Amino acid sequence: VSLWISYISDARKVFLISSMFGLGGAMLTIILLPDTTGLNLEENDRMQRCLLEGRWSSYHGEAINPKHLSLFERFVLGWSKHYNPDQDKEDLRKEVEEAMQQAIDPKHPNAGGLHQLLRNHVVREKLPDEYTKLLELSFRLSGASSDSNQSEGGKENKV
Repeated sequence: VSLWISYISDARKVFLISSMFGLGGAMLTIILLPDTTGLNLEENDRMQRCLLEGRWSSYHGEAINPKHLSLFERFVLGWSKHYNPDQDKEDLRKEVEEAMQQAIDPKHPNAGGLHQLLRNHVVREKLPDEYTKLLELSFRLSGASSDSNQSEGGKENKV
């Protein structure tokens, strides 16, 4: 584009053409860019995970709140229709309970995966009671694993 503009000798035409491209860029930004100010990144990751796993209609969280969506996402794609904070809280509670059950079962491939939920600020903010249960379960499981690492003489085996 800059090469094309260099062939125009009239400064007024260059100004008008440049302003048209600037205005076009601003319009694209307004239409396509979501406003994620104040949105927790972990919540955005939850939304993207649901999208990638093909369970888009089961996501009801804060990331599809109309105030965080772009105009395109809100009006063309209609993502804001699924926004339901109460349903999201229940879905998150089910995810946490499922993860707790998996952590208890040593045969499950995701056993011991509580650290991701413990670091998740969304769980901490929305489900404080479940977060406390997660902490207790984590301490119990870490205590059980440290007991199994100790030998009969009371010395710890180095693994």
